[in-house]
Amino acid sequence: MALIVAGGAAAGLAARAVTATIPIVLVSGSDPASLGLAPSLGPGGNMTGGAFTASGLMGKRLYMLRELVPQATTAGYLAEDGRAYNSDSPLLRKIEELEREILTVAGALGGKLSWRRSAATAT
Repeated sequence: MALIVAGGAAAGLAARAVTATIPIVLVSGSDPASLGLAPSLGPGGNMTGGAFTASGLMGKRLYMLRELVPQATTAGYLAEDGRAYNSDSPLLRKIEELEREILTVAGALGGKLSWRRSAATAT
């Protein structure tokens, strides 16, 4: 039996483009359902994986961080900049969605959040 392990959302998109039958495990922080790679976070299709940055989870993590470290007034978040993707890419939309969610929750908590996007470079 064949199996593909895709190391990241871009790899998951590429794997999905070449097969609808070989099982694919997405090893990434992205939610495969929100990227259109899986019908849901439950069973179905040939793609599965973790959802470490699924919609709603980042805000909940900020709330938990506030509970754990209530004296913290500033936090930083480093995200992929998305320049490697087309403007209509689901990955770019996901990065923008997470940014809005995190900044909204940070504002509601009364703290300051420094959001930075990093450029990926090949070595």
